[in-house]
Amino acid sequence: MIDTMDEITELRRQMAAMKQSLDNYTIVNKQLIRNVMSKRPQGLNWLVTTELITVPFLCVFFFGICIALHISIWIAITLTIACVIDTYLDTKTMRVPQKLISSLPLQELRKYLVRQKRNRKIQFLVMAPLCAAWILWFLLSYLHNDVIFHEIRASEGFLWAEIAFVGGTLIICGIVITVIYLKSQRVNDAMINDIDSLDESPESPE
Repeated sequence: MIDTMDEITELRRQMAAMKQSLDNYTIVNKQLIRNVMSKRPQGLNWLVTTELITVPFLCVFFFGICIALHISIWIAITLTIACVIDTYLDTKTMRVPQKLISSLPLQELRKYLVRQKRNRKIQFLVMAPLCAAWILWFLLSYLHNDVIFHEIRASEGFLWAEIAFVGGTLIICGIVITVIYLKSQRVNDAMINDIDSLDESPESPE
């Protein structure tokens, strides 16, 4: 009987040691996951920071162009409004603060990343067409400006050159915006997969 009790006590001790070892292993794994995830959004965070710095100068630049070339001042006004809105949204949908990665519970962080992906998609679908319309408006106003293109506009081939220039600019801008969007979505997907690798039975990402 005594031997049986000793065996049970030893078994309990071993199980407690195994549980402690497993808990420590889980803690280490979570910390490693956080360290990996903290590096993934650095490019996006840098992009948003750069945007915050350059947008004011960009708006002033376009105000100067509109005034100097006698182009509608509403082009610069709408650009400023759009930049303020888009930059604010980017701080929410593009940036992943390091503080959240290090302090938020992993499943809450996962929900945040999934929600951020959804909001970013909505922002892209709304802002991309508006951006294309603004670029078209600005380019047509610029190319039809009498200060620069009064004589050139009357020459043969100007119309086709205008179409090629406007179309090429729209295509390039569309590609750049789409690449940034897809890249940012892949960053979130990678971080979600990092969390899922712990096999904590999270809900599936979008």
